[in-house]
Amino acid sequence: MQNTSSTSSFLTQEEFNQYSAAWLSLVSQSDSPSLPGSFQAESGDRVLYVSFPILRVAELVSAVGAKQIKARFVLVPDGGQQKFSLVLFAADATQEPEGRKSAYYLAEPSWTQATSPVLGETVPDNLAAIWLAGWKTAPSVTSAMFATPDGPLEGYNFDLKDFLNPLFTDQPYDQQEIRVWLGLHSYYSPTILNSPTQTFGLVVRRFDPQQTAQRSIGEMYYDMSTPCPPTH
Repeated sequence: MQNTSSTSSFLTQEEFNQYSAAWLSLVSQSDSPSLPGSFQAESGDRVLYVSFPILRVAELVSAVGAKQIKARFVLVPDGGQQKFSLVLFAADATQEPEGRKSAYYLAEPSWTQATSPVLGETVPDNLAAIWLAGWKTAPSVTSAMFATPDGPLEGYNFDLKDFLNPLFTDQPYDQQEIRVWLGLHSYYSPTILNSPTQTFGLVVRRFDPQQTAQRSIGEMYYDMSTPCPPTH
């Protein structure tokens, strides 16, 4: 069993299959009481982001043949509980698993980290702020947030540039990391007009603890706009 408390973990194919199947099983249930707990940090707060050391992301975009970075939702075991996490891997334009060009990179354990933005961190762009605040202030985490016409959300697909752009910096990488923030998109669907639809989403940003007050192109937020399903 993979030690999920270690940083920069990798998953085997068997582990990835197991953990992603656990996510689909949980989110397919109608408002399972275990769903909110999977997003709960040790402090009792809701997890707001997951993170990857920036050098790991540099490895992902360096994978030969990579055209996109795929993010997939998983549930990892921790102390008898199952916790939400994110797996990244590089892929070409074909279908999995033949198109996979890198290992499965597992995010650092978000439920053991501080869930609030670090003091001095750049205020997010206005639109990203709406999405992030929607997730943070939602009264509860429900299965409807992960529903699509094609089935429960399994993850999102990034263009390679969404992870490549944050790497542009004139500062040494050192302790920088890539944070994938959790957000909630609110909009009116074509068929439900009496209340807004809310759908879980992701936004990507570089975080530099040594340079939080200075803004650069690499510190912009990048939206995830290609859900899985229907794409793979």
